[in-house]
Amino acid sequence: MNHSALNPVRSYRLRTGMKVRQLASKWGTSFATLSRIENGTQRIPEKLLPVISRDTGVGVAELRPDLVERSEKLTEMLAEACGQ
Repeated sequence: MNHSALNPVRSYRLRTGMKVRQLASKWGTSFATLSRIENGTQRIPEKLLPVISRDTGVGVAELRPDLVERSEKLTEMLAEACGQ
């Protein structure tokens, strides 16, 4: 099976041979949350980003591009408000 075509969380779990419950426990989250993340129906919660990024080797910007976009927009708004 080509794990690279899967999402990075599922790919990592399958590479390490862990069950969903095992990985959820390791990352301090629930089976249901991890299952939804793997299925793409839930974004990775911000509190889990550091550990998931570290373990999977995938950058935060790739795991949650929406946060990068939000940060860039906020930076632009602050620059405009400060007259820069």
